[in-house]
Amino acid sequence: MAKNNRLPKRARLRGGAYTRMLNLLDMAYPVSHLATLLDLSEEVFVNVYIPRGLPVVIKANQHVWIYGHAFRDWYLVAQKQGKQTLPLAEDEVYCPTCKGVIKMVNPERRIKNKALFWLCTCAVCGKQAAKFIGPWRGE
Repeated sequence: MAKNNRLPKRARLRGGAYTRMLNLLDMAYPVSHLATLLDLSEEVFVNVYIPRGLPVVIKANQHVWIYGHAFRDWYLVAQKQGKQTLPLAEDEVYCPTCKGVIKMVNPERRIKNKALFWLCTCAVCGKQAAKFIGPWRGE
């Protein structure tokens, strides 16, 4: 099984912090200031971001500085790592319980909240799996 390189939950930006990250200026920020600005702890930068390749500048006095645009560009790439999309054939569906692709057997076409999807039962675990078809247009 491939190692998941996705950022841990405690290191992901949420809500307003994500928007503030997108608006960072092209200037050097000390780690403490950037951590406060993005509602994170300094330990996240030291233990998660920097070991995963965040570009930093270390000044002569051993202070760590991070450029705003470099952080933004790195974060947008880093958050996408580990996300995998599976190409599915017409008769296949992804089972979230088994975490695998299965063949659809006796699929049932359903409409819920103006969404059209196939609903079938997984042959491995017996749970229901759904495959989105598209928006329902009132046929």
